Amino acid sequence: MKKYTAYIGTLAALLVTGAAVTACADQDFINEAQQPELAAATGKYTMTVKASKGNDGTRALALDGKTLKVKWAETDQVSVLKAGTTTLLGTLTAAASETGTTTLSGDLTGTVNVGDKLHLIFPRADWEYTDQSGVLLGDGNSIEKNYDYAITDVTVASIDDSHITTTSEANLASQQAIVKFILKDKATNNPINAKRLTVSAAGNKLVTSKRLSDNNYYSGYTVDRGGGGISGDDYPHLVDGDPNTKWCADDSHLWYIEFHTDAPVQVDGYMFRTAGDTKTYPGRNPRSWELQGKVNKEDDEWTTIDSRSDNTDIPALNNTEHDFTASAPGTYQYFCLTIINVQSGNIMQLSEMKLFAKGAETKEITEYGPISATPDAAASELTVALRNENAGADTYTLTAYDGSLYTLEKAGVTFENGKYYEITAKLTELTTIDLSTVTESEITVRNGNTITGTHDKELKIFIADNATVTLDNVNITNGSIVCNGNAGINLVGTNSITAPANYAAVQIGDEGTTLTISGTGSLNAVGGSDGGAGIGTGLAQDEEKTGGNITINGGTINATGGSFGAGIGCGQAYSKTENNNATNKCGKISITGGTVTATGGLTAAGIGTGTATINYENKFASTICGDILITGGTVTANGDVAAAGIGTGPVTTIMGTGSAKCGAITITSDVTKVTATKGDDDVCCSIGKADDRDYYECGTITVGGTVYPDGITDSPYTYQP
Repeated sequence: MKKYTAYIGTLAALLVTGAAVTACADQDFINEAQQPELAAATGKYTMTVKASKGNDGTRALALDGKTLKVKWAETDQVSVLKAGTTTLLGTLTAAASETGTTTLSGDLTGTVNVGDKLHLIFPRADWEYTDQSGVLLGDGNSIEKNYDYAITDVTVASIDDSHITTTSEANLASQQAIVKFILKDKATNNPINAKRLTVSAAGNKLVTSKRLSDNNYYSGYTVDRGGGGISGDDYPHLVDGDPNTKWCADDSHLWYIEFHTDAPVQVDGYMFRTAGDTKTYPGRNPRSWELQGKVNKEDDEWTTIDSRSDNTDIPALNNTEHDFTASAPGTYQYFCLTIINVQSGNIMQLSEMKLFAKGAETKEITEYGPISATPDAAASELTVALRNENAGADTYTLTAYDGSLYTLEKAGVTFENGKYYEITAKLTELTTIDLSTVTESEITVRNGNTITGTHDKELKIFIADNATVTLDNVNITNGSIVCNGNAGINLVGTNSITAPANYAAVQIGDEGTTLTISGTGSLNAVGGSDGGAGIGTGLAQDEEKTGGNITINGGTINATGGSFGAGIGCGQAYSKTENNNATNKCGKISITGGTVTATGGLTAAGIGTGTATINYENKFASTICGDILITGGTVTANGDVAAAGIGTGPVTTIMGTGSAKCGAITITSDVTKVTATKGDDDVCCSIGKADDRDYYECGTITVGGTVYPDGITDSPYTYQP
């Protein structure tokens, strides 16, 4: 047995003797709709076979000292196939047993002769290794209940009155390794209480799912048009053939997609694949939908291929496929899928869709990829079921997430099926984080960390309090950097961040904290739709949000607010319901150097405040920005409609009242150049208040030593000493 180096600790490999499989009383993961139909009937048989402990492995999943014991439940079922084929003859059901020995019995349909080998599979014909919880035993999402897999072959000895007798007992042997990882920080030797553990293998032969199916899936679709998509997760992703992308859309658009195949195809059904974060957001699964088709593009009338209403069959699991049989199968070339509603909320998502036709033969479909374990509560010891179909040793990478990321790569590792391992793995906390490898939706970075790479899925990067991090050629298309307190960002290379709805691209900490941006690189920061600033605070809807200070010392900064959010400053304050007021506040904004361009989102200032919006009588919304001090650099500030370039945005109200306030604005003679442009001619000032009414306030405005008590009305206004 191989011994691991100090990097991975001690490996205890326990070759387990004992029965072939433990009971999996809860078989909820089996997708009945995906079970293959029986082979063409040429005979009907009954079969009874004894299944007992074996000598070559075990599917036993109850620890007894160093031994894994078997037990069976009366709900356990075993699939029977002709050996060497994927022809499914039927299933056998176990008798309940605590001893490891049981009797399997059931009916078979097909062609069976004396001397034939029969292939037995537990559990039935579908198994999954995704969405493990890191627990060996238990009534929930444990390996014992949901991640067991064992096989054996038996030979037909005789057939008497259509009853099959075999030459030997069914000694089902486990086809997986069970590995308990004890996670430690290599630097401190302290336990890592992981929220998730991901195991990957360089050979990419870790099985994530395996099933028998007679479906022939089509690929190679061309998208014609559609609607809906959030921050790059647009509708074409649904049929792009990439399981790592998804279609994710809010309710601002009709959820539909039209696409076609190269030629007319027979459609007997279709497959939906869930997104990689469905377990976190189960409400985003479709609930009602309609799939339509037609043969010719010019046809005016669509034919309904299938429709579902109030359906809950799509699993609330990550990266999981589910097949649906068409109610009106036929030949089509042009297709339209319309999602009518979701399980809950107002966001819909799916990873993939494929059409299929029924085939003449049943096939084994295997998918490979990393295996993750997500415990119900953070834990430093996680047990994972692994099946690696790569011959021989492989290079494994462990990634543990406790808010920060830890990793360990180990070559020459072999996990043998049917064996149990305990490994102490000493992982190293990442100091340089390549976003292209990050699978989490949230990570925390610490002082001295460098962030690099591209990420196109939902992501929030939290900067720990009092930490300074480096952005080095970062491209985030659907995420935000969030400061947990005082924070520093050093810019290297070209960086871009586009925030999701309601968030600032770079979100400052709470009142009293300071975000400092410096460096020689560039940053393009685009606030999220519906209220996020480019740099500053996100949407404050029916709440009070108080942000800290912003200091820019260098770099090339392009900050653009989302709708109603300032380029640099505070986002929207939105009193949306009749029950709550809203306040959105940021602290002092200081610019000492660099080249800064700040552009307000819809009805928001370039530098200063977003929009205060009130929908109900007797309700109040307020946007507040602290002092604005510009002492160096080249600064361009563009307000949108109804907003100043530097100063306040507007107050928009259907009913109720609001205010927009800004502190003193000072521009010294040390600057290279400052240009401010108001959003339109009806705006009061390019620098100062957006409006003369008494609920707009601005402190003293001083430019180059000159005080402008009424603000600066010229637009565009340029100060170049």
